[in-house]
Amino acid sequence: LKDFLSKKEGDPLYVTEKELQKSFSEHQDQWSGKNYTYNIQKIEINYTSSDEMNSAEQKALQALTELKSGKNFEEVAKKYNKDKKLLSHTLSSKSSRGAAQAVIELRTGAESLELNQYSKDIIHVNGSYNIIKLVSKATEEGNTFEENYDSIKKMVVDEKYEEYINRLIEEAEVTVNKKSYNELNLLEMY
Repeated sequence: LKDFLSKKEGDPLYVTEKELQKSFSEHQDQWSGKNYTYNIQKIEINYTSSDEMNSAEQKALQALTELKSGKNFEEVAKKYNKDKKLLSHTLSSKSSRGAAQAVIELRTGAESLELNQYSKDIIHVNGSYNIIKLVSKATEEGNTFEENYDSIKKMVVDEKYEEYINRLIEEAEVTVNKKSYNELNLLEMY
């Protein structure tokens, strides 16, 4: 329906090049912002029930204490991780749009770290307590107007569609035929 109503000039959802450029400028951070990729190592202490939760938190606090006393991150990770291995994870600001809350929490934690620094607080997400260490951070420039043309157009058409439907609702004149309405037995419909 949106495609049909936005094909040619004069259609209610038709988008001009000027409107696209304006939207791109107004939402430039969304389209052309820098994207970051974080490579982290983590200590992850899982729990599967509320009974295990307190024990898992205590283990995470012990691991954090060992790190603060100067122990090597890899050594502490191997001691506390389930499979006795160092866990690695890649987090991207681009891929975390709409991602699970756990990924967003870990990425937020990574954003605040300097290279080779570990989190000073435990990150509690979805059944696990985590301590992360930032191993590397890469930056890439965002996309240009041309690279985002289709996405920008879809966003503007969606905005125009909402406005169009709201206007039609406001302009609609609805008359209820009370006799017909009263004859309906709504309870029989269910």
